[in-house]
Amino acid sequence: MDIPDGFATTYGVELLCEKPPVISKAQLLESLEKRCPDVAPLDGKTDSDMLAFVYKDHLVHLSDGFIPAQTFIAISEQRLDVEELRTALEQSWNFPEAQSVVEKCVASVLVTDLMSAGLEYQERLELFQNVLASVIEVIPCLAIHWKQTQQIISPDAYLQAFAQSPTERFFAGGAINVRLFNISDRPGEMLMDTLGLSALGLTDLQCHFHNLNPDDVTKVLYNTAFYLYKNGDVIEDGNTIQGIAPDSRWRCRFEDALVEPQRVVIDLNPGKLFAAGNR
Repeated sequence: MDIPDGFATTYGVELLCEKPPVISKAQLLESLEKRCPDVAPLDGKTDSDMLAFVYKDHLVHLSDGFIPAQTFIAISEQRLDVEELRTALEQSWNFPEAQSVVEKCVASVLVTDLMSAGLEYQERLELFQNVLASVIEVIPCLAIHWKQTQQIISPDAYLQAFAQSPTERFFAGGAINVRLFNISDRPGEMLMDTLGLSALGLTDLQCHFHNLNPDDVTKVLYNTAFYLYKNGDVIEDGNTIQGIAPDSRWRCRFEDALVEPQRVVIDLNPGKLFAAGNR
């Protein structure tokens, strides 16, 4: 499979904190062991300052052997700049209080996977979700900046979604985001896309439309994204998917994304009555 533009060689989030946290490596390791029993400190020490961990049952094949997937955790040396999160704040639909919460934050902690891009994508995301749930139980934070999907989510909401089911983690946990853009020079036209699939090696979606309810388009995008996540990149150019109505069929076409980040997406055409742009 060709890897779409934007595929994440590293995958991570920022934990946004009211003050720089004091992190206990021993406590962090104890929390990780609850969900990742194969975890071990990268340096073999439980009391060092290196917050790097390996997962011995999650092996990545290299040309000359295998290496375990890893996680690296570090307090950012830079003071948090809320303006740099503006794009994410504008697309954080599931966290209405994100702006006011983020404004209280001055520090951030980076949680990043390393040497993990070679894992099967569902295994990679599941491992990262387990790690993240363990980390935010130890490191106090007010919000999570999910960098690969450009959104801010609540840590409480993440833990609730994590506890419910893998499906709920996908929809509400931050790994996928449906973004909405109004076309400024074309009143009534909208563009919606997904962000998050390409970071896992799959193909994101977009739909350029008018005269449709964005909430209905959101459901189509989420359902199609979840279908791709469960089944892989099985949609081919020219295939159709079910649209908003049970009897509607939307044609799929591979195109360059109309909005950043640059990547190839599956464009969903809702038909001549609703499609916008040059079709």
